[in-house]
Amino acid sequence: MLAIVTRTTSLLGLLIVLSALIDAPVSARPENTPLKYINLIETWDAATARTSADDLLAHMSSDVYLPEIVIGHPDDGAVFPPNMAAPHFFWNDTFLFSDAWLVVIEAAGGERVCCFTDQPRWVPEQTTWNWLLRHMGNNAATLTIIGVNRSKGLQPVNRTQITFSISPDPFDGVLFYKQTRLPFLTAREHPEQSAWVLADITAYEPPRTVLTGVRSCAHCHTFSPNGQVFGMDVDRNGDKGGYLLAPVTPRMQIDKGHFISWNTFGPEDGRSSMGLFTKVSPCGRYLVSTVKETSLFAMLPDIWFSQLFFPIEGYLAVYDRGERRFAALPGADRTDAVQTCPAWSPDGQTVAFARAPVNAALVDLMQDKKYLTPAKGETIADLNRRYRIRFDLYTLPFNHGNGGKPMPLEGASQNGRSNYFPRYSPDGRWIAFNQSDTGLVLQPDSALYLIPAEGGKARRMRCNTGRMNSWHSWSPNSRWLVFASKAITPYTELLLTHVDAAGNDSPPVALSRLNRKGFAAVLPEVIPQEGSSLECIRIGAGVFAGKDE
Repeated sequence: MLAIVTRTTSLLGLLIVLSALIDAPVSARPENTPLKYINLIETWDAATARTSADDLLAHMSSDVYLPEIVIGHPDDGAVFPPNMAAPHFFWNDTFLFSDAWLVVIEAAGGERVCCFTDQPRWVPEQTTWNWLLRHMGNNAATLTIIGVNRSKGLQPVNRTQITFSISPDPFDGVLFYKQTRLPFLTAREHPEQSAWVLADITAYEPPRTVLTGVRSCAHCHTFSPNGQVFGMDVDRNGDKGGYLLAPVTPRMQIDKGHFISWNTFGPEDGRSSMGLFTKVSPCGRYLVSTVKETSLFAMLPDIWFSQLFFPIEGYLAVYDRGERRFAALPGADRTDAVQTCPAWSPDGQTVAFARAPVNAALVDLMQDKKYLTPAKGETIADLNRRYRIRFDLYTLPFNHGNGGKPMPLEGASQNGRSNYFPRYSPDGRWIAFNQSDTGLVLQPDSALYLIPAEGGKARRMRCNTGRMNSWHSWSPNSRWLVFASKAITPYTELLLTHVDAAGNDSPPVALSRLNRKGFAAVLPEVIPQEGSSLECIRIGAGVFAGKDE
């Protein structure tokens, strides 16, 4: 996947002009080893495709130099869940040397699937993928793509080979995410077009839309780790601090009683709250959020990066569902710093968060403004140079809401970078977080890092692509991390990486079945498999007095 971005955008793939040595030929097949042949070329019959595949493989030689095909997905070394539906394989012949391709997947025991196609992509059928899984086991398979130009017979004109494998660790959750229009200004003007979707990556059917048609700004949904409590920022009747909070049932019916407002907290100071990046505690009793915030916000017409957003003032507050009261979280309530992006440890005893000094110049700039209007032609890079902020990660004992002393997280603080969006792995061993030169949301250079939960040396994750990696969420078994990226298109897509017991991750796997044309997939949240029973979320007619601005 990253190969397509880096190679095709750099001098139009000039490196492909160089001939590449094919290191390993497709192996000689032991007699009686199972084979499958697939023909997707309409002008050929099955017998022609089978004969052509056998002849082509029989005459391949590792001594022949051939130009490379760029495999867009999967990356070399990718690891798939054993219960994932068949992935999309796609590739790119930059200089159009070939007009048909033989795709060969070979298991360690010599079992092969051979597919001839005249399109630079292939999605195995369910029976074919299940056949491959059965023969691959936990051993790596070899993917070979050989390009031919049919006007020149069946002589190979280019070839590439990689390996991929299947993990023994299942993906043990379901995905809840938002589909939204781009650029952000379009989504803001037409919130009713957004949809919230529940997806089972094992399924061959399209994801299930559970909520749509909300005529109000709604964003930043979350679940309690057990998937039993659902929350989401929803502007309600002019209240930007509105928050939907409800128990999860198969058919959720939302009424006025399911809303709280972060503006209920501390009204005497005259400052309003939006309640940014709210998270529900593991026990489901507490919510922690950024309140009394001032934010720097600018919208751009660029669909790649259409907004700059980060809080420049604000602190953390807690809502206690049991006692129905709000309170600041001591230790994360400084007024000379902005504190945001909270995350709960799995035991609910610790809150990790991002902190940065208050920049008085930025506060003065935004004093009477809802947002900035960039000059015509300005880009996210221009705005990042002008409006800078760098966050450090801290951890804080929750102490039943009494807080404590915040401590900088070693390896994710005071490193000359911006560190944000910490997420604990459910087993409590790791924190995955974002890092970029500046900023917080939607940064082109944002990359995922992994660090021991108690702090230490941060490791840049192998799954990072060349363009924006963020909004990550762990699977319940702590073996998979889902995240959003713009590696392939400006319409953000969801990717998946495997994380082993030692914290080593794999190249990314694209969840292409979850894509919707013309929409970005954002804010993925993994919830336990039991959450797959969620059918719909219905908001009652009396919840909104009218369209919120």
